[in-house]
Amino acid sequence: MKIHLVPEVASGLGEDTFWTWFKREFPNSEFISRKSKVGFNDVILQYSTMGKSAYPDNTICLLWELYPEMRIILKSNIWDGRIARIAESAKYSNKLTTTSKIMTDYYKNYGNIDVLPIGVDTEIFKPLKNIDELKNKYHIPLKTKIGIWAGTTHEMKGFDKFLKYKISHPDIFWIIIWKWSRESSPLRDKNCLNFTQIPQTQMNELFNCGDFFLSTSRLRPFYMTEWEALASNLEFIILDGIKKDFIPNKNPRNQIFKYGWDRVSAKKKWLKYINLVSQQKTLIMFVRFQIYKTLDELTKIRSIVKDGLKKLLYKVNPIYKKVSILSGKIDNLEKMVANLSANFDIVSSEDIVKYSGKNIDLNKKLDNIIDRLDDLHKTRGSVLNDRINSIAESINLIEKKIINR
Repeated sequence: MKIHLVPEVASGLGEDTFWTWFKREFPNSEFISRKSKVGFNDVILQYSTMGKSAYPDNTICLLWELYPEMRIILKSNIWDGRIARIAESAKYSNKLTTTSKIMTDYYKNYGNIDVLPIGVDTEIFKPLKNIDELKNKYHIPLKTKIGIWAGTTHEMKGFDKFLKYKISHPDIFWIIIWKWSRESSPLRDKNCLNFTQIPQTQMNELFNCGDFFLSTSRLRPFYMTEWEALASNLEFIILDGIKKDFIPNKNPRNQIFKYGWDRVSAKKKWLKYINLVSQQKTLIMFVRFQIYKTLDELTKIRSIVKDGLKKLLYKVNPIYKKVSILSGKIDNLEKMVANLSANFDIVSSEDIVKYSGKNIDLNKKLDNIIDRLDDLHKTRGSVLNDRINSIAESINLIEKKIINR
């Protein structure tokens, strides 16, 4: 089994993402290309914005984007095109996954959603001991309260909320980490330091210099930088009481392991899930094969029965013809008897006396006809009835076998 990876961007800033980590940790995985051959048991991990999969039965759709929530919270339809591609990707996928139970609320109309973590690197993002040395390295005050804010100027990140908080707390020194330069607005004052597109190891050092992380996001799930700050054991302040995946305590790093968001736990969950999906696919294919095989056998049986019925009818038809001929002869005899009876009604009593001898002869003839009819009924009629009943029983037995199949 191979695992084919279909990201939108594998690593835009050169950081170690889920995709680069997965490729490294799962030797049987590869980034899909035009030359890739997808086998029956292979699995495709596809980012939801990539649209319709060419291999729906093999595809696990990763519903990680926050556009459906953004449309509701920010009351805008500018992301509808992206959401349409997500819906198409979900429609043409075998399994749907997201990273948070909170996110399932926005994707539940797409079908059954499984929750699997992206995983945060707890070997990079972790508490450090040499805090004063790190502060001196970055020219950060030693005896001042240090706040951390990370994000972009995008409305969903709540940069405006951060500015208001900063103004109302002038005693705090701020470390501001911008994701990239095109969505940054560096603050030029003595109470803050700005960093843009920095390596993950440096980001962890800066997290360790802080006393708290200010979460201003308008969306409910933690975004990746927040997970990384939690893994560094940085305390959180969440503005506006927004309900997150969980409420960070004084030691949020422990909660990372509790909820299985460390990469060791994430790898185990993904490995188990992918194996389960592959096994289910194999089982479904086996069941389909058995159904097709059974249907093929039924088709053959029906063909045999159909041919048998044709042959049976071929033998039965002559008997039906003989019965019909016999019935015609009986009808003729009944007519003869009726005519004789009618003749008796016309004849006068004198004629009866006059022709008494002939009358006796007629009676004998009638008796003889009646005897022949009785004999015909007892012998040939009985035999014909038995043969016809036997044929009917055989036909009923064949029909029962077809129904039981």
